[in-house]
Amino acid sequence: MKESSDTRVLPSTPVDRLRLYGVFFFFFAGFLYVIGGLVYRQLIQSNDLKEQSDTQSRRVVLRPPARGRIYDRNGFPLVDNRARWSVKADLASLQKEFRAEYLRLLAAEKAREAVSIDREKLMEDARVRVLQGWLNKVWFVIDETNRNTKGRNWVAKLTPVTAPAERQINIDELRKHLRERRALPFTLVNDLAFPGAGQALTADDGTKSVARFIEQFPVEGPIRLDQDNVRTYPYGPMAAHVLGYVKDTDMLPDNVDDISEVRVESMQRLRYTGKTGAAGVELSYNNILSGRSGWELWTKTSSGYNQTRLKFSEPEQGGNVMLSIDYRIQQATESALGKLKDPQGNLLPAAAVMIDVHSGEILSLASQPSFDPNRLADRVSSKYYDEIEKTGGWLNRATQGLYPPGST
Repeated sequence: MKESSDTRVLPSTPVDRLRLYGVFFFFFAGFLYVIGGLVYRQLIQSNDLKEQSDTQSRRVVLRPPARGRIYDRNGFPLVDNRARWSVKADLASLQKEFRAEYLRLLAAEKAREAVSIDREKLMEDARVRVLQGWLNKVWFVIDETNRNTKGRNWVAKLTPVTAPAERQINIDELRKHLRERRALPFTLVNDLAFPGAGQALTADDGTKSVARFIEQFPVEGPIRLDQDNVRTYPYGPMAAHVLGYVKDTDMLPDNVDDISEVRVESMQRLRYTGKTGAAGVELSYNNILSGRSGWELWTKTSSGYNQTRLKFSEPEQGGNVMLSIDYRIQQATESALGKLKDPQGNLLPAAAVMIDVHSGEILSLASQPSFDPNRLADRVSSKYYDEIEKTGGWLNRATQGLYPPGST
């Protein structure tokens, strides 16, 4: 007899409607949360997120303006600006050379089976070697003594036994530059008109140095010319205490957030070293003489280098100042003071003031000893600073000295 199997379908367990509604509600709430989050981020937070993205991927580079001129009462310039041509290295363009030199040094370390390899030190050495090679080439081109040297002999002339400091890469300056101003070009030669230890060339020789550089180095190469302005005092020490001098400043301008069309208050900002008044008229009228900084908006790479310039605005030169001083009377006054010397021939401390008795205007104001503000306009050597301190040249005896009027 054949057994019959039970083919009846058993009813399923009834579903708890309340639990089912709970599951549906949970998924629906999650869906609404995701949709709401997307709407909130796309419609409400979009501007903030875009600003955060711009802040992380862009930077503003501020370029200081040329300072205004200072004239005497007849319109003769007592303080002016001259163009300074410096040689700078674009570090971003040299990354491949840095990498190649690093790999060469790394292979050499591995070949001699070094116990430990300091890779950061190797990368620093690679940068220094590459930059030093370029600096050697620059000096070979701008050095007037090499004009008759044939190209095949240039290597021998680039490595003197005792090279001057300005012909060597300063490692400390390079470290500071990479730490604080990686995006900006690194200076190899600060001033082609003053290429060595502050020794000035004639205007003609300076122009020849620039011409030789332009002839030998491509415009779009990693080593480039950069132009800025340097304060110059045509009459040297004349009226130094009246005119004053300038000093370097890395401070951002007070109106930095109003300079550009973009919001820069939260964006990374870099600035080329600017100048500010340190004494005399340069300090008293600094707000007028300073001008308005220019700016450049750049995208930056993940390594921190500038990539593409998006927008820019040129700096605006500062306003001019005209004094009541007459430079001819000032020269005559200082010439008379210069005749006051002790038996050893040293200048005696003295002061003189010439006043127009009708208007009360000061026509000349001289103090002795003095200083040359040209030597303070760029990089001040501690030796010259101490020299001024020793002779008492900082003191303006015409305004700070205890001399009764008319005393001799």
